Amino acid sequence: MALIVGLQAWAGGGKLIILLENTDPINEWYSITESFDVSWDFHKSHWKDGRAVISAKHTPLGWCYLASKALPKTGQEANYLKTKDSIKKIKEWNKSGFYVSSVGCGQMDGLGRSYWQIIGTQVPGYTAQECKELGFKSIYKWAKPFMDQGYRITDIAPSTMKWFTVLSKGTDIDRQEWEQYPNYDTFIEGVNKHWNDGWSLQIAEVSPAGKYVGVYCTYADGHQPKQIVTVASTKEEAKSFINKNTSKEMHIVRLGGSYLPGLLCNYDSNAEKMNAIMGIVSGLTSSTAQLASDISNNRNRGNENATGGGFSDENIPSGLSQGEYQGIYDRFARNAESAVNSLTAASVSSSNYVTMKKQLREAQKQMRKTREEARRAGHNITQSKWETVTVKL
Repeated sequence: MALIVGLQAWAGGGKLIILLENTDPINEWYSITESFDVSWDFHKSHWKDGRAVISAKHTPLGWCYLASKALPKTGQEANYLKTKDSIKKIKEWNKSGFYVSSVGCGQMDGLGRSYWQIIGTQVPGYTAQECKELGFKSIYKWAKPFMDQGYRITDIAPSTMKWFTVLSKGTDIDRQEWEQYPNYDTFIEGVNKHWNDGWSLQIAEVSPAGKYVGVYCTYADGHQPKQIVTVASTKEEAKSFINKNTSKEMHIVRLGGSYLPGLLCNYDSNAEKMNAIMGIVSGLTSSTAQLASDISNNRNRGNENATGGGFSDENIPSGLSQGEYQGIYDRFARNAESAVNSLTAASVSSSNYVTMKKQLREAQKQMRKTREEARRAGHNITQSKWETVTVKL
């Protein structure tokens, strides 16, 4: 389910990060699906031929996969689960000698829960793992006690405001540090600085909200591979870069990117931002009506315990549970957040500003109505800052 109900995915929104380096030949195969549906066809095909899937990322270009013969043929497993179940599955894998080797966020449901495609592999050398989804600023405090015991970050993947972080013990990494960047330009500056200071770029990611992250490391054996990184906006751009730069010496080692339709994902130029904003204006016009329709359809599928029956004039159902009201409220809150992002992302004309401001007011009105209906049903749901936020030119 898309983060913002009723919004379409726009061409040019968000990015795919591709990292190459001069490693030993590892016979890679990649796929840019242009589909946002989860499929296991790529995995099964390469597993059949004795290859490992080393990356599965949900990007603006669809699911992007990377397979290789670099890992020994010892078997893999893959699942698509929400955060809590993903962490539970990873702990089960660890007990049987499997370790999560790739994490990619695929979607977020109406209650704000992230769903992840995780791949478990019998990685040589790994002996233990720890995983958690948390805000970027909280990663260091959580990770430090484990890093003091020899753990290192081996994957990090964004949803919206949080990052699913994987720590593994038994890697070949010596030192490690990581930074977050507000845009592409500062990300590239940070990468170049670290290269000049003797670091390697281990992981490069970008969140649906446009925040770049670089994880840098030095290796225990002292080697510093030659690296190339790019950020592609289209499948053609990605394929051109790969065809031009891969060789017997240079190989794809990482894919990065995460995408949820409806957010202003790394629109690096004013033209891209304006195209996205116009798409959001168009999408938000029907968002409330579609949300009400979704709620109605869900409620008509067998919730016979609801009391009060039906919808009010504002299409807010009555007689729901606290969790259901919170879910409805949070979805309107995300509509309001998207409208605010649109209003502040770039300079807009007066007419467009008025239209987007109207969408914000409508979303906030529905949030207030939802809280009031929940209160009448005896529930006290959590209020969001987006209900009262104001935006001025």
